[in-house]
Amino acid sequence: MKLKLKQGREYQDIEVKKDNNLYSVSINDNIEEFNIDFISKNILLFDKDNKIKDLTYTVKGNTVLLYKNGREYKYEFLDEKAVRKLSSMGGLNAGGPMTIEAPMPGKIVKVFKSIGDAVKEGESIMIMEAMKMENEMKAPYDGKITEIHVSENDTLENGEKLFSIE
Repeated sequence: MKLKLKQGREYQDIEVKKDNNLYSVSINDNIEEFNIDFISKNILLFDKDNKIKDLTYTVKGNTVLLYKNGREYKYEFLDEKAVRKLSSMGGLNAGGPMTIEAPMPGKIVKVFKSIGDAVKEGESIMIMEAMKMENEMKAPYDGKITEIHVSENDTLENGEKLFSIE
């Protein structure tokens, strides 16, 4: 299975192959093999190079949170459909400034943020109404709003600029 793995602002192409409990993960031409045994709903045994670790994990949508020694490690996995959607919104850039575009024709109902505002990943920047549905346009990563390209009540076409973040 081919996926994109997001760590921080960067995306990497990965391929995962599974044979019983043996997983083979290819990242940037490096292949890692390990065994995973799911012990209970939120605990797994991870065996790599005969070093066994038990880890606690939580799955939220396409995000896996691993907990080890009091630290949290966040991994977001995107399948092909999610990659196409994120690409159409300009969201697959690896860090740096990014301009988010309208994913479909619609109307801006509400703008919550201003230029210079600090935002967290997933925070709502504005509401866009399309096909009688309200869609939250969210920050793709932690950053600062550098431009707002629209105003409330603006009617937009697919691909028009909404906001820029860095």
